[in-house]
Amino acid sequence: MRAVLHDCEGPLRNRIAPLFFLPIPFLLAALGASHLLSFALFTLFSTLPGVLLRFAPRPVEVELGGGTLRLKQAGLLTQTIETKEITGASTARVADGIALTLARRDRKTPTTLVFSSEADLDRAREALAVGHGGFGEVRWPLLPGAADTWAPTARAVGAFGALFAAALGVLATFIHDGTGTAVLGWMILMMAWIPAFIGLLGATSRSPMQTIELGPRGVDLAGYHRSQVPYAMVQGIGTRAGIFELGVQGHALCAAHSVGTFAGAGVDGNEMTILGAQLAACVGRAAGQGPEKQGTRTRVDTLRRGHERARDWLARIDVAANMLTQTGYRGGTIEKEDLWLMLRDPEESEDLRAAAGRMLVRVETDPEARVRIGDIVSAVREAPAQRRLRVAIFPELDPSGEELEELEEASLRKRAVG
Repeated sequence: MRAVLHDCEGPLRNRIAPLFFLPIPFLLAALGASHLLSFALFTLFSTLPGVLLRFAPRPVEVELGGGTLRLKQAGLLTQTIETKEITGASTARVADGIALTLARRDRKTPTTLVFSSEADLDRAREALAVGHGGFGEVRWPLLPGAADTWAPTARAVGAFGALFAAALGVLATFIHDGTGTAVLGWMILMMAWIPAFIGLLGATSRSPMQTIELGPRGVDLAGYHRSQVPYAMVQGIGTRAGIFELGVQGHALCAAHSVGTFAGAGVDGNEMTILGAQLAACVGRAAGQGPEKQGTRTRVDTLRRGHERARDWLARIDVAANMLTQTGYRGGTIEKEDLWLMLRDPEESEDLRAAAGRMLVRVETDPEARVRIGDIVSAVREAPAQRRLRVAIFPELDPSGEELEELEEASLRKRAVG
């Protein structure tokens, strides 16, 4: 399926790729290359990490997997988004589709995928275990710190000087009397070290950024002053002359706003539009508006475990599955649509998801159903919960329920120690 990717920052591997070329200057020096060329290339490869222009929105091909989205045509290489790296998610309707915005561990800016249909959005949410209302916090930088503004600019200037010096080093090698060219190269390289050093020093800066964060309970505006605003008090957002304004009951909370040239340096107009849509969606959901979460229609509560031992509960689920196969698709007290609904919902309780998956493994005749169930389980973020679901859902992994009980006891012991 297709989507439009908004990812101004790009993958971490792109930002640190120049570091992998650092052995080249030492290799050239060992092979007898001039010291000017070796030092210039070392300076170049040391300053380039993080010096990337902002990536524009671009269409991508999305491939779904258990706990992953593979984005083809997302840059030089295929980009992969994994469930375990996502710390927050939110959905909203925008002008050209439905936006799924993701906060990721290795990014300072969120990643957004805009899908053309609700069906595509639902498939992506299922692959990443994102529930109806999203989860966690999503943060946008409004005023980037030094590490994302003047520091990469200084490194870019240093890299340009180092590149020019390297070119003079190569030229001096092929000139019969290249002393003058080499001296000029050394002078340029020495001048390039000044912005390069400043840029490298700025990269370690931890100066605070002004950010806006959408969380479960409200908006958090952080920076020089910190303001937490419940969604019920929010009236909108706007920008003017480098100022971000959050409307709150007739007045505005203001923060500085700027957009840098390089990746990760603040949010531009496209991302600000997405931020506004996500904020409006959060306000609407808090007020009980927007699409309602689809609920089950049959007595799925009978599948809850309660205080039963694991082996007794699993045996009861197997009996219920057998009854479902005997009474037919519509004749039982539980319908398969409700089982799929529970299994796909990451906000549902673990016991109901396990019961739904175990019943579907037994009653679904489509050979692809088992693969889909495995993919849904693979998307569970917490490794212990994923393991418990897997052994509960697939009978061949734990025929007697003993392993599930052992996993639960281990989890209880870990909680007690913690």
